[in-house]
Amino acid sequence: MERQLGKIVHTQRNLFGPVDHEQLQWDFQHMLRSNIEVAQQKWNFDFLRDVPVEGFLQWEELGGHEVPAFYHSCVVRESRRPLRRLHQPVCREEKAHQLTLAALVEKPKASNQTGAGKVPEGKKRRQTSLT
Repeated sequence: MERQLGKIVHTQRNLFGPVDHEQLQWDFQHMLRSNIEVAQQKWNFDFLRDVPVEGFLQWEELGGHEVPAFYHSCVVRESRRPLRRLHQPVCREEKAHQLTLAALVEKPKASNQTGAGKVPEGKKRRQTSLT
């Protein structure tokens, strides 16, 4: 940015020269038309009017129930059992099952013997300081 008599003037670089917007729009429309014509010849389908045309391929209309499910706009599935809240009280059997699973997953506690390199549970090991 440059300052001129109290005004801020923004500087821009023009790397490719001025843009002719009308020519750019014409080029875009021309490419779009040519792509649609190529697709129409390839697929024998008029994409502008959304109808099949005569040609090598033969189109036939299918009912909604005759096509695979991933072509449908929405898929209706069976209803699922509602999810339980995390902190919702559970019945006695489920609670016992959860406690059993927790006991199996839990790491065994260290023995009472203190050996080199072992840290008693619940205490942090301090880093040795050298002077």
